[in-house]
Amino acid sequence: MKAKKIIMAVSCCFSVFCLVSCNLNDDDNSNTGLSQGEIQTAFNTVKNIHLGKLIYTPTGSNKNDTLSITWDINTDSTMTIHNFPVSSLADNIGSDYSDIKTALEKEGTIDLNCNISFYNLNPVAFHINPIYPSLDLSYGGAVHKIQIIFHHLWNSFGVYSNSNNGRLQMQLIETGFYVDQKEYHELSSYMGFWFGIESIK
Repeated sequence: MKAKKIIMAVSCCFSVFCLVSCNLNDDDNSNTGLSQGEIQTAFNTVKNIHLGKLIYTPTGSNKNDTLSITWDINTDSTMTIHNFPVSSLADNIGSDYSDIKTALEKEGTIDLNCNISFYNLNPVAFHINPIYPSLDLSYGGAVHKIQIIFHHLWNSFGVYSNSNNGRLQMQLIETGFYVDQKEYHELSSYMGFWFGIESIK
């Protein structure tokens, strides 16, 4: 089951999630349980540009795909993941939407912008709220706006710990997509499609 394929070092940090309330705003750091000074300390620990790898398991495969990727944590509330491969977002779209799947597979890469909220200092941990990427895709004789939907807050997060060789690890879970901003379709897997991201030291 894809939900069990979370990076082991990150999964060990799940117990941290019970420390503070999930009553968070999507676009700022209010109500995180950290003071503004602690938020700044957490941000200073992980800010700047990171080089790493995107990890996911293609549908029907028992082996992970690994792609080089970069991201930067711009402020204490924003992060951008660069060169995110759109084709990977198509991987778990079912055969009922083969035209959308094929159109996505032909796309290149995007910058995935995210809002973040720091909620723990040791280890540094933050919730991730991806801003749904929107793509204009041509299929079926027309152009359609497709928005990819991710879990956010408790299901999408990042953890940095010196005890883990100073690596920053994150997970994102894709759950579905909108067509023309009105039709929502879930992925074929109830648990969503898991992406792991791990920095290289």
